[in-house]
Amino acid sequence: MNEQIISNSPAYEWVLMENCIGLKKGTTQEAISAADIVRFEYKEKKIFNGIEVRSRPSEKLKKLKINRFPAKLSLELEMPMDKGGSPLLKLVISSGDWSKVIKSLPESDQLIVKDQWFSIFKDDLVEIQKFLKKMKISELGKISLRHALDLSLSGFDFLNVTESEVTEDSEDLKFLFTGTESTLNDAGFKADLYHYQQKGVAWLNSIANEGLGCILADEMGLGKTVQIIALLTIFKQKWGLPALVVARSTILENWRREFKKFNENMNVLIHRGPKRTGFPSKIKKYDVIVTTYDTAVIDQGLFGTIEWGFIILDEAQDIKNPETERAIAVKSFKRKISVAVTGTPVENRLLDLWSIMDFANPDLLGSRKTFEANSVDSEQSAIEIERVVSPLMLRRSINEVAKDLPEKIIVPQAINMGTNEIELYEELRQKIKDQYGRSAPLVATGKLRQFCVHPSILKEEMFENFVLETEKYLRLTEILEEIVSGKQKVIIFTSYNAMSD
Repeated sequence: MNEQIISNSPAYEWVLMENCIGLKKGTTQEAISAADIVRFEYKEKKIFNGIEVRSRPSEKLKKLKINRFPAKLSLELEMPMDKGGSPLLKLVISSGDWSKVIKSLPESDQLIVKDQWFSIFKDDLVEIQKFLKKMKISELGKISLRHALDLSLSGFDFLNVTESEVTEDSEDLKFLFTGTESTLNDAGFKADLYHYQQKGVAWLNSIANEGLGCILADEMGLGKTVQIIALLTIFKQKWGLPALVVARSTILENWRREFKKFNENMNVLIHRGPKRTGFPSKIKKYDVIVTTYDTAVIDQGLFGTIEWGFIILDEAQDIKNPETERAIAVKSFKRKISVAVTGTPVENRLLDLWSIMDFANPDLLGSRKTFEANSVDSEQSAIEIERVVSPLMLRRSINEVAKDLPEKIIVPQAINMGTNEIELYEELRQKIKDQYGRSAPLVATGKLRQFCVHPSILKEEMFENFVLETEKYLRLTEILEEIVSGKQKVIIFTSYNAMSD
């Protein structure tokens, strides 16, 4: 049935309003639905509210192309592949092969982009608005990493996740480190960081500022410890909460010496052995507590009563099995930020990475049951998981940062003897003293040096049944594990042929 004019009022004329098309009668402008505009343009509709509309929209607005079919709205999350970049949330309008990024959500069911007019599905717009409100995102553009991670895991139908190109350098990280450098200097931090270490500290700082944990997975020899010391220095000023460093027994003394070397203002306690304190009040007097994984299990009740600013796991692959007591213990402690330090985040299976990330950011990879059900040990699963964890894992190889490094780096490692070794050392020293009298110091120098390399090379009867794993030998095997897992080469120098054997 043809529409009839039921009013003698002046006719409507088409007019451009703010980012939409409307109708004008005299001095009055009226909004109109996108569906009505399409009807006027393509279906010969001529009456609006009983009043004549004398032309199609395109006849009056000649520079504007009126598209017949609705355009689709979608969100696009662009995750930076470079650790210095910021995630970007964009709104994309698309129609066929045509697409365009728009700066803000439309306020109606129509949208004008340059010389193109589109209708859009109102329900889609409402759905996106509700989603952004639920995610507590008020504006498009740069968003926090925390928001980006929540978005990427949301499974929202109107969201696509992409990766941005790698940039050679990050202005964001350079700026962030410049801002914290004075804080470090004022707090007594004394280290001339290489450029990649500056970027590492800035990245760790930015992650922690968002309340997220992370994995520092630089290759061995790139100075993970000094980057952690810089991070703890920064947040000592902010929070004033103690930090807990859990490490293998072989390198506790090394951690203490590194703190003394790079920031002697940090008050460090090695918490180990029969004389360690059992009082939380005493622990809270220190800036940093350094302990072993075994001690963390034994003192789980003590450490569980303290609110830690940071918990740092050195050689975090030691919690790759989530069923172990050490993994259960360290994950139970209350802390603001978790940092896993490891050169080998995946050793044998993808569950290794799940367990480490479950410490750094619980629930990021879902429950263990869900993870194992969805992620078989395959290359494709590894690629999919890498996309999720990549924003929270920093890994640089020696080859990548070689231009920043000197020709050779010497990394001394201080190793304490175990209790049994100390007793045997003293026993050997006393035996030499009793046997050689005044000549004992000369004899002792050689024999005690051999003992420190490994007791078994002395061929003494008292060491015949000595366990191979002395603290020094154990540390050697730990270093070799990381080198072999990285498929690198190693040369071992030793002072005695017997040790080579």
